[in-house]
Amino acid sequence: MLAPLLAHADETISPKTGAANEIEARFDNDIENDSPRGRKLGVEWSLLNFLQPNDKESKRYIGSISYFSQSLNAEIALPFIYSHFRPEVTIGNGYTVQSYALDIHYRKFQHETLNGFYLSSFVRFARLRGRTGQCIAILNCPGPHPYDTEHKVGLGAGIGYRKFFNSGVYWGASLSLGFFVLGESDKFLDYPDNDRGVIIDAEFLKLGYAF
Repeated sequence: MLAPLLAHADETISPKTGAANEIEARFDNDIENDSPRGRKLGVEWSLLNFLQPNDKESKRYIGSISYFSQSLNAEIALPFIYSHFRPEVTIGNGYTVQSYALDIHYRKFQHETLNGFYLSSFVRFARLRGRTGQCIAILNCPGPHPYDTEHKVGLGAGIGYRKFFNSGVYWGASLSLGFFVLGESDKFLDYPDNDRGVIIDAEFLKLGYAF
């Protein structure tokens, strides 16, 4: 008498088990489609680069090169920032303030896919060049203001979000906080990028392509 009941129970359970397997397979496929799927390298470019005024005297470029590791579930990125500008008010006209910065970021994703939220740590190397000194007030900048170069090293951590699309295009947003441990801060007259002692970077308009 129990045999028919067990057979009927098996028939009723099996379709549900098959449906659950199908849903799980689709979920796994979605995760795979949202990850780089074997793509190891990526190039990222900030949309702000295209929104700058057509002014050769003032430019700022932001980008990044990334390596994606499926086994580590992590991304190793080399973000860079270059900026230069010619101050409107200068002590001795005709000079340009420059700032170069290169980071090394290790980004660990919080799920079993290179997609979604991640936590990061980073090291920053910066090179600044410009007039040194401080102004007491606008147009009151007692000299001398020698032209000098400063090299700095900073450490920090951050949080971010990464979204991959099947085409290989990806979008990212991040917030990074840190401080410089080597090099002099607040040294330059016109406050170039990375002149402060703290590092605060917020990025929301960066698009990349993985290949």
